[in-house]
Amino acid sequence: MKQIKTVTLNPSLDRTITVHYLNLGYQNRSVGDTHLYPAGRAMNIAEGLASLAIPVEAIVMLGDCPNSTAYESLLQARDFSIHIARFSGTIRSNLFVIDTGNNHETIIKETGGTVSASEMNLVDDLVLNGISSQTIVVLAGSLPDGADEDAASQLIRQIKAVGGQVFLHTDSEFLAQALSADPDIVAINQLQAESYFNFPVRVESDVIYCAEQLLAQGAKLALVALADHQGVIGMSATERFKVEYDPPARNVEAFSGSFSAFIAGFLSAIAQEQPLKDALITGWSSASYTAEHVGNEFGNPDGIAEYKAAMTVEDLTVVDE
Repeated sequence: MKQIKTVTLNPSLDRTITVHYLNLGYQNRSVGDTHLYPAGRAMNIAEGLASLAIPVEAIVMLGDCPNSTAYESLLQARDFSIHIARFSGTIRSNLFVIDTGNNHETIIKETGGTVSASEMNLVDDLVLNGISSQTIVVLAGSLPDGADEDAASQLIRQIKAVGGQVFLHTDSEFLAQALSADPDIVAINQLQAESYFNFPVRVESDVIYCAEQLLAQGAKLALVALADHQGVIGMSATERFKVEYDPPARNVEAFSGSFSAFIAGFLSAIAQEQPLKDALITGWSSASYTAEHVGNEFGNPDGIAEYKAAMTVEDLTVVDE
């Protein structure tokens, strides 16, 4: 089995509350439980992998602030390997409000503190320690303020120089630089594709074109999720598939953690050297489970089994002329 490391450079302390009809400008009372999570996309992926019983090592950058103290306290309940790099600053917190009456999710995001070049180097040392040809390093999320624009690309080159593989999931402002270092797997959603390629990505053929362009720019595997959780397209030089799940009805539509869940599920299959189609099915089953649960709740193998059975797969390898 492959070794997986996740790297969270810009963590967030996430709080999810649920209300029934959010009334702006008025007092609102929450319903159900309030959830507090040590988050950031790469940490979410680590949580998802652990839920699927896949060994994972998580590296996270924490500051000297109350949010960091709370974040680290929550990490103590996790049962996977975690290494902390310190910097003298603050990490952000995010608030997620699930409105069950209007069936939507509102997100309020903060920004974190500034990180120095020497503090970033501490993360690089942790990442590079113990890497082999069987290691997949997951770089997911945004860079912290103060980091060089090419920090991600530099780290990718270092990882690949010692034989590791890189899974990249980041936003458009850092994607171009990171792609220049030829990451092995690149995952984005349709909105991120539209921002990165700077043209309207509206229909499936547009998404396929974007995946093809990611391959042309150096990725060995390109994964692009369709808008509104409609499905995901996965593509290599020789294979391309679309995986969908059509739920009968959703009581909750909280998609904020679902793409991290997809990546975790996908990587759980890749770590066991399963083929692309099976990895996409496992990944989208994991994403669909999380989309139907409040907060960063990730499914275990039994929990996502019913979703796997409901997936539909379309082979797009043969393209109509």
